[in-house]
Amino acid sequence: MAVMGVVETVTVLTRRKDGEDEYGEPVWAFERTVVENALVRQLDGEESRQAERPEGVDVEYVVCLPDVLSRSELDGAMIALTQRGQEDDDAMRVRRVVHVPQSPLVWKFKVVIGRFDG
Repeated sequence: MAVMGVVETVTVLTRRKDGEDEYGEPVWAFERTVVENALVRQLDGEESRQAERPEGVDVEYVVCLPDVLSRSELDGAMIALTQRGQEDDDAMRVRRVVHVPQSPLVWKFKVVIGRFDG
């Protein structure tokens, strides 16, 4: 049987609107939530190639999260795999949540995350 993933502690950065810039575009502030018992699995090459790629995100991981955040909080969120050395304040290393299907497992949500540039 294939390994489903590794249970880790991750940091989820949820966003909230914190005003607008001079062009009327939203400015976001991020709040950190440390989530224990997240199931993290890196996608293999074929899975990564077949995954949805919104806005050019290179999909890399599937993360199953326990019931600590709502679906709306995960919209626009980012995840730092802190046990893998990703700092939650390094914008180039955190992963953007790109898909949030409902999970029938012990974990409430299974999110797909990936690297983005910009």
